[in-house]
Order: sequence, then C-alpha cells, then structure tokens
Amino acid sequence: EARKEKMRALDSAFTSWYNDGATLKSSLGFEADSDSRANQDVNGLVTAAEAMAAAETAETKLTFMDANNEGHQVGLAELKTLQLEIIQAGNAAYQEKWKLRAAIEAATTKEELDAIEIVFQPLDFSKAA
Repeated sequence: EARKEKMRALDSAFTSWYNDGATLKSSLGFEADSDSRANQDVNGLVTAAEAMAAAETAETKLTFMDANNEGHQVGLAELKTLQLEIIQAGNAAYQEKWKLRAAIEAATTKEELDAIEIVFQPLDFSKAA
C-alpha cells in the first residue's frame, strides 16, 4: 500500500509539473515555461513565423512572453531553439519520472520509500550558450 501511495504521489507531482509548473533556463537568456501549454504555444509561434517568413523577404520578429511575463522579440531561429529546449526539458522530466518509478519499485522497506524524494527541476540551457 505504501508503494501504491508513493506511485500516486509521483504521478501527481509529475502531472502538476508537466501541465502547469515546468520551466527552463533558456540559452536565449531568460526563463521560459516548458509545460505542455508552453510547448503548444511555441509550436504555434514557430508555425506563424514560418508562414510569415515564406510570405516576406525580411525576418519578422514575434513577441514571446517568458515565465515572468516579460516580452522578448524573437525570430524563427530563436523560436526553434525554444521549441527544442522545451522538448528536451519534457524528455528529461519523463526520464526523471521513470528513474523515480524504478526506485519506488525497487524499494523493499517503508523507510526506503520514504527516502525517495519526488522533485522535478528546471533544466538550464544557459550554460550551453
């Protein structure tokens, strides 16, 4: 029963993080949301930027609102960078979830279960910039 409870806690923490709390430090110099909504929003901005680029000769900048609701003028290349960072952050969160799930399944005592800390951390792409 303790294992089932810990698995429910893991699922709840992951869902909360992935659906409404995930952020990352972008290589573009600001903190960006990286939850499922942000992924959808950036995909839409990439599509819009691609359509505008096809229709115009000069690159059009769009406003991207960061995790602190500050606007940044970004072009298609920056949007694609954000898109990739959000995808990588989502993949990292899933890998952490699977690692925690394996630890929960491998635990043999309640003390071992209690020692497993369920935390999802933002990725920092700024170090790679």
